[in-house]
Formats: sequence, C-alpha cells, structure tokens
Amino acid sequence: MTYRTLNRRLTRWANNLLFAASLIAPLSAAAEPFRFAVLPDTQIYSLDVQPEDSGKHGNATTNPEGTFAQFVYQTEWLAENASDLGIKHVIHLGDLVQNSNIDEQWVKAQSAMRILDNGNVSYGVAVGNHDTYDNFSKYLDYFGPQHYAHHEWYGYSDSGLSNYQIIPHEDMEIIFLNVAVDTPEIEVAWAMDLLEQHHDKLAIISTHAYLWDYRFGYGRFGEKVKSGVMLGQKFGDHAQPFYETLVKSHPNVLMVMAGHVHGSLYRTDGKNGANLPVFEVLADYQDGRNGGDSYMRIYELDLDNRVLTASTYSPSEDRERTIFQEFVESIRLINSHIGKAKLPTWVNDLLLSRFKGDVVPNVDVVANHPEYIEDPEYYEQLFSDLEGGEVPESFGHLTDWEGLWMLTFANDRDNPTDYSPNFRAPTFTFEVDYDEYLEGKRVKPNRFKEWLENFRDTLNGIATFLQDIAILAGTYYQDESK
Repeated sequence: MTYRTLNRRLTRWANNLLFAASLIAPLSAAAEPFRFAVLPDTQIYSLDVQPEDSGKHGNATTNPEGTFAQFVYQTEWLAENASDLGIKHVIHLGDLVQNSNIDEQWVKAQSAMRILDNGNVSYGVAVGNHDTYDNFSKYLDYFGPQHYAHHEWYGYSDSGLSNYQIIPHEDMEIIFLNVAVDTPEIEVAWAMDLLEQHHDKLAIISTHAYLWDYRFGYGRFGEKVKSGVMLGQKFGDHAQPFYETLVKSHPNVLMVMAGHVHGSLYRTDGKNGANLPVFEVLADYQDGRNGGDSYMRIYELDLDNRVLTASTYSPSEDRERTIFQEFVESIRLINSHIGKAKLPTWVNDLLLSRFKGDVVPNVDVVANHPEYIEDPEYYEQLFSDLEGGEVPESFGHLTDWEGLWMLTFANDRDNPTDYSPNFRAPTFTFEVDYDEYLEGKRVKPNRFKEWLENFRDTLNGIATFLQDIAILAGTYYQDESK
C-alpha cells in the first residue's frame, strides 16, 4: 500500500469520525468530487453551416445563427460555470474543424477554445483526422505547444501532436493523456514512457478514433465484431494494438475516451495492467441537429464514495441527453447506411420494413417508452428537424421503428418493456475502487482465463447473431394472445 493510499484511507476514516461528531457540532469534511468536461467533435460547428445551406447538415440546421454558435455555447457555459460546478478540466476529442486546409475554420475553432483560456479553464486536445492537413501543419499553427507556453499545466510530445495535463485534486493528481489520431508508434512510445513516470496518478486517456459504432455492431478499430448481424466484421487497424500495447500495460489507466464516429456507447470489458476494468467511452454528436446541439459530457469521480458518473448536457437546449434521443438520431443514420451500401432496391425496402416492423406483437414498444411519453413533441420535432422539416413518407413516424429499437437499443430483448439504461445510455453510474488503480499492482495476464472469456464471448456473440436474424425475420417474438 502506497503512502497516498494509506493517507486517503486514514482521511476517509477521519471523515467518518467527523460526520459522527457533526451530530453534536456540525462540521464539513467531505471531499469534493473531481469533475471534468468532454467536448466531442466540433467540426460541423467550425464549418458554420447555415439553415439555408444545402446538404445533410444544412437540412438539419435550425439555429438561425448557424452551427458555430453551438461551439461558443459550449465553451462560454464552461467558462462561466466551471468554478461553481467544480469542473477542473476540459478535453476536446479532436476534429476541431471539418476542412483542415481552410484557415477560417481554424480561426473559429481557436476563438471558441480561447474562451476557456480567458476563463482560466485548463484543457487538452486529442487531435483528429479532420485536423491533419499538410502533416498537421495547420493544427500546429493554431493549437501547437507555443500557444500554451504560459500554462504550467500543459505538456507535450516532441512532435507537439500529443499532449498531457496533470490536474491536482485534494491530496492526489490526475493525468490526462491525449494521443494523436491513429496512434502513431512514436506517439504511443512517448505515452508509454509518460505513464511509467506518472504511475502513481489516475490516468485518463483520449484519442480521437478508438471505438466505432454502426448500431448493428460495435468494437475497437481493429477488433472483430463479437455479436449481432455484423458478427466477424472488422474496421480499421489501429485501436486494438493501442489497447493491447498502452492501455493493458498500466495499472493506473481508468478511462479511454474517443469521438470520430457519431454515436454513444461505453464498454467495461477492457482491462488495464492490474486487470481492473477500463471504462472505454465513445461520444460524438456531429450528425445530430445543428451539428450536435452543443451536447457535451460531464464526468464526476467521487473518490470518497467510489463512484464514477457521466451525464450529457446541452447548454443551448438546457437539457440532459437521453437514450431515446440517441434512438431518434439513429433512424436517420441507419437509413443513410442502407443507402451507402448500394443494395438492390428490394433489399433496401425489405430491411426498412423490418426495422419499422411491429416485431413485438400487441406491444407498442417505442410508443410506450417513458422518455417519449414524457416529451413526445420534442422528439417528434427533432425527428422532423433532422430531415429538414419534411419527413419522407417512407420514414413514417418515429414510433414505427420498433425493429430498430429491439435490435440496437433494447436493454433486455426477452422483456421488451424493460427501459433500463444500458451500454448506449448517455448517462451512467459505476462503482469504482479508485485506490486499486493507484496501488500500481501489475498482474500477469492469465492466458487460459482470457481464452475462456473469449470462448464465452464467441458463443454469446453467435447467440446474439441468431437473435438478430430472428428479429429481422419477425419470428423471435410470438403473439401470446393467439
């Protein structure tokens, strides 16, 4: 047990005594949770799409000020509220801009992020693929290390493409490590050395493209899909080696965060160097209304109560994001994916009919969702806005898409009206023993146990694949009223 761990446990014991004493003389001894914010891809904001513009993002732009206003909403809200809310740091997940060869977009992105500088809020950026023009020259011009020379909290790799921040909290420090997109070997080597130097700190890693989500299958880039109708598919080749090399080597790695692919999910099956769960999170809203409606993540590490929580908030909407909102946006995305697949028309029609089909007889699964019942007008307006105000007749109504819900968002397929949050929820809570991550005890991998887990996952994946096929075929659920 390290000195820091012993000290924190003694502090917790002392706090319990103080709480008991407060029954006689009120005292305040509880440690404040550590909070930080995450900005997903802002590329459509920097593009500054206007409502009159053509194309997908123009059709879905309803703010008369254009999409750049959403970027400013985010950073202004953070600058104004960080102190009161205890938000000590901000991470940008990359893709600051849409077109990295256009200076106007960089100027906008820089002006929005400078609001954090002016508000004395520390931040780091995990540079993205849309930021890569001319070997990252524009990124380095506008966000290179020279812009942070006056900040003690900013450290960086030799290339300037990766960076880190060490943020103090109570009697400890947390290191945020932001590694350049596609995780070049030289940047990973730098990150490995850095984590070795700071093995006594909780580590939170960001890299732009790490997890992908196409609704019918998800994984790390480079990992084969383990379940669902996309069973066995593989995308990219960089994130899985990044996980195997960097994440699994260090006992203090708590989280890995990424954007790049429009979607929202978390995984807890990854392990760090101490065989502890790694919370791997995807959050990206670029294909939503107004380029994302300014949604951003707020994370809280409650070290005393051993809890990690996440919420997703929009300053422009002044509302928390819900899983039903994820579902509404997915209807549009799925239709887009089907179109890009260039399938025969009859196949497209068949798939759409099954995604919109009444797959659970005599149960209106989508219409009965509590989030829809609570605020149907909002979701129906969102559905319309995403299609430029005119929903194609083929789309019908969002409550028609029962098949899509059961395939991609249902918490329990055998209990269709179980609306409990699941791995796609934009709000979640986990119990975490942070002391274990700080003790730094490396565990030698148990290859036999890993093989058994992979074998189990394979069987579960095949079962889910068969379920997906049955749902699409309309045979998984039977009408029990007959």
